[in-house]
Amino acid sequence: MSKENVISKKEPFARMVKRDHISVGKAWAIRLIAVALSLVVAALVIVAVTKQNPIEVYLGIIDGAVGSNRRIWVTIREMMVLLCIAIGLTPAFKMKFWNIGAEGQILMGGTAAAAMMIYFGDKMPNWLLLIVIFVVSGLAGLIWGVIPAIFKAYFNTNETLFTLMLNYVAMQIVTFCIVFWENPSGSNTVGIINAATKGGWFPTIFGNAYTLNVIIVLAITLVVYVYMKYSKQGYEISVVGESQNTARYAGIDVKKVIIRTMMISGAICGIAGAVIVSGASHTISTSTAGGRGFTAIIVAWMSKFNPLAMILVSGFLVFMQQGSIQVASQFGLNENASDIITGILLFFLIGCEFFINYKLEKAIGQGVAILFGASGEIVTEKSGNLNIGIPGIMYMGGIAGLMGAFFYEKSTETPNGAIGVLVSLLCSLIASALGGLIYSFLTITLRANQNVVGLALTTFGVGFGNFFGGSISKLAGGVGQISVQTTAAAYRATIPGLSKIPVIGTLFFSYGFLTYLSVIVAVAMTYFLKKTRKGLNLRAVGESPATADAAGINVSKYKYAATVTGAAIAGLGGLYFVMEYLGGTWSNNGFGDRGWLAIALVILALWNPDHAIWGSFVFGGLYILYIYLPGLNRATQELVKMLPYVVTIIVLIITSKRNKQENQPPASLGEAYFREDR
Repeated sequence: MSKENVISKKEPFARMVKRDHISVGKAWAIRLIAVALSLVVAALVIVAVTKQNPIEVYLGIIDGAVGSNRRIWVTIREMMVLLCIAIGLTPAFKMKFWNIGAEGQILMGGTAAAAMMIYFGDKMPNWLLLIVIFVVSGLAGLIWGVIPAIFKAYFNTNETLFTLMLNYVAMQIVTFCIVFWENPSGSNTVGIINAATKGGWFPTIFGNAYTLNVIIVLAITLVVYVYMKYSKQGYEISVVGESQNTARYAGIDVKKVIIRTMMISGAICGIAGAVIVSGASHTISTSTAGGRGFTAIIVAWMSKFNPLAMILVSGFLVFMQQGSIQVASQFGLNENASDIITGILLFFLIGCEFFINYKLEKAIGQGVAILFGASGEIVTEKSGNLNIGIPGIMYMGGIAGLMGAFFYEKSTETPNGAIGVLVSLLCSLIASALGGLIYSFLTITLRANQNVVGLALTTFGVGFGNFFGGSISKLAGGVGQISVQTTAAAYRATIPGLSKIPVIGTLFFSYGFLTYLSVIVAVAMTYFLKKTRKGLNLRAVGESPATADAAGINVSKYKYAATVTGAAIAGLGGLYFVMEYLGGTWSNNGFGDRGWLAIALVILALWNPDHAIWGSFVFGGLYILYIYLPGLNRATQELVKMLPYVVTIIVLIITSKRNKQENQPPASLGEAYFREDR
């Protein structure tokens, strides 16, 4: 017998196997270990960044969350709001309908509550007004939830992106309403509604203003638990979530279940908006949801969609958030320090789910940043990974590049622009690639949910950017005092001679090199994806990883390479914004919606990088269109700002109705690949 005939295939050193079962105690033990490890890592970060004693910091977290009676009740109040939203998301998620639109549903419910308080606060008894508020708020959230459900049910429209865009439509509607309700006039805020009469406010019960908040949310939690576990409709939701085909064979009307379930999900999120407005803030603004809709996704997912488990998870997250805010104030850190600590915690909690589920046996200026982000995300999505952490990655790339340039110019009396560019580029690429690597490790290696990881990465990245941006601003002497003039001038340098040509020079040659690089990258990515063997392999991985694997393509390698590369490209969008657009300075939260617009542009471009070139400039134009339209008042301007998101939704609907393969997202987009499931 020949040597070739006796040599068998080598077994991998480590092999991942899906668990059939794990005890509740062991699962929670793994989570506690993850929490402990996250605290160790956070302690190292605290020491490295702040030079503070981590034990004192953690004691400060405890004090900030429960250090006084008022703090205890504030923590309980925030916990109840987060729990209510997570409960609202549970039916949809159980059905595998990824409702990322809780923020918008909360805002619509909160806006409805504010409207009732403003217009009927002195026209009916408070008990009756509260009933009206709950009904109208629930109805507003229901409407906002049922819109994407209808399109999902009848046209199979991607609900993740649809609901995400509706968040920003809702935000602009809120801003539109604020123009009419602002108090005092010209303040651009609503102010405290009915401060004198307290019409529509939750009454004090047992001497506490937040008792009713607790009663309402716990009642909703219990009802949803019973509904999901013991009702026929709850059973139908579970069946549809497991397999729509099986549900159809069993005689279940899948379309009806999708629409009905999202009506419930949206209504509860709308009620959460009422709890915030009537039971806590007594006002309405674009920040009323405050990112809770995204955090609640993590709560629901980590709780395995068990409403009772969500009480513990939401309580823990709010405890950490409230405590971290206190720490930032106590130790003189900026407010974004809490986001970094929370982000580290979330990464570990998300990652630990792997060990629970598996065991180891072996407009030009506006458009450029969007174009970089979209080009990077297209490459990522072509591998089957949906990275909605792009906004956070852009922040990481931007601040890392700025910090590199800042410390370089500070280290020498005669800074060189070319060196400054090289240093900042390198720092930006490393930081953003690291963000992509974190996402890849959690989603590819640990098989964590891509949507959840992406949202956590956005939270972390934005906090990372704002924290270090605030820190170097303080180091430079205050906000707006950062000076990287030499490096920024190099980024802003135009093409000599050609930029001076009348009209043509202004239109085509008056930009910095990153503008042209964004176009070159998009063209190069198009060529790579369509004309090269590796590009075709990557597309094969995105369409059918099992088939690609069977053909000898290393699926994990391609997914890692595409995601890390895509993140690095997206990070250049942040670098462009900081260096070329802002001229080498930092403004906290200055990126606005550009990261999300980059994700939206992927849809508009139909997953083609070359289409993203013109799409980015269309988006950039739509983004600032309100400035150039004559005769618009402030309210109408806010409606015009909805255009990029509305256009994206329309394109999403149109492409969903067409069957052309080249205009569709990769077939495995958003789905983790587990080789042994082939």
